[in-house]
Amino acid sequence: MMNGDLNTIFTKLLSENDALSDLVTDDLIQFGTYVGGQLDILRECYIAFCQNQESYVYQAFLGAPIEINFHYKEDNVIITRDKQYKITLSLENFLIFMGLIDLVYSKILPLGSVVELDTRLFPDQLREMFSHTPGAKVIITGRKLPVADSIGNYVVDYQAQLWPLGGFPPVTPMTITNMMIGKVVARGYENDYEKSFSQKLKQTQLQEKRLSTSFMTKNEAYTFLKKAEGGD
Repeated sequence: MMNGDLNTIFTKLLSENDALSDLVTDDLIQFGTYVGGQLDILRECYIAFCQNQESYVYQAFLGAPIEINFHYKEDNVIITRDKQYKITLSLENFLIFMGLIDLVYSKILPLGSVVELDTRLFPDQLREMFSHTPGAKVIITGRKLPVADSIGNYVVDYQAQLWPLGGFPPVTPMTITNMMIGKVVARGYENDYEKSFSQKLKQTQLQEKRLSTSFMTKNEAYTFLKKAEGGD
């Protein structure tokens, strides 16, 4: 899809979202489409949000910086860019907003792709484990797996195995999201059939409006993890 087509889809999904439809402004659309064209901003902003940082600032090569301030006690996020715009969203609505940007603009990697994970959001024990390896690399073995509707309208971006171990016992598959991927080391095999299938996966996710599990609420994430661990 061309970027203009994606911008149209993004604007449509914003206007159809129950939580955001009454909050849609030209400024919100402008900010969202700008971030959609530079997804590194989205990932860095997401990490700052998850780490309870006070703010995230993006300095563009040209123009004024974008400043995003997180007010956890006041339950809001304020996005400003000089005198161009000032946007205020609740924390939950900001999470949904980020999820919609990811849904529309993030591309699907082919099976067999090797990616290096960003360990900043890893628990200390897991980060320590990967510190003894040449990077936290995994190979993608599954894509866009729907989450049970009883939990919410979400999708697991990827299933993966540790690289180069693969399915070697006792290694078990892991689920990863776009927000966890720091770098694509090597893309998997692609041909016209694969590209067509990836496009169908994307179209299905868009039609069903399934956000990535990265953008679950805390309660939804807790339920999802408990079920993944075999709990009730």
